[in-house]
Amino acid sequence: MALFFGIFIALNLSSRDDNGDDDELGAALQDMIDQDIQEVQVSIFGSVMYPAQITVERGTNVTVVIYTDRNAVLKILNHEFEVEIGPGSIVTLPFDASIAGNYHLELHFPIPPEQAGSEAAILLSEPIRIGTIVVQ
Repeated sequence: MALFFGIFIALNLSSRDDNGDDDELGAALQDMIDQDIQEVQVSIFGSVMYPAQITVERGTNVTVVIYTDRNAVLKILNHEFEVEIGPGSIVTLPFDASIAGNYHLELHFPIPPEQAGSEAAILLSEPIRIGTIVVQ
């Protein structure tokens, strides 16, 4: 499948329209190929992330693919990112690693209404730090 996709892209990158102008779609695909994209897969079981630390080079475009077994809200501190995650779903997180530093990942679990004291309450637990993305 990957070979077919690569051949398809290569064929489309060389296509031209009737006016002889470069195909805009082909140019956009070439830009995507030229980018340095690193995919990292993590699993979150309960409140533990495997691997606990992801290290990437500064300037890399990173895609973090997250698998989990619980409903929670995942936050990346200092990166303005928050997403709901749940069992059976796969979350793909694009991460811009243009600034060096440590970006901590935190989980917030929903509090059941019977524990929150109100059926209308939408509350989340205190944050649990589960891992770090290190940009060098």
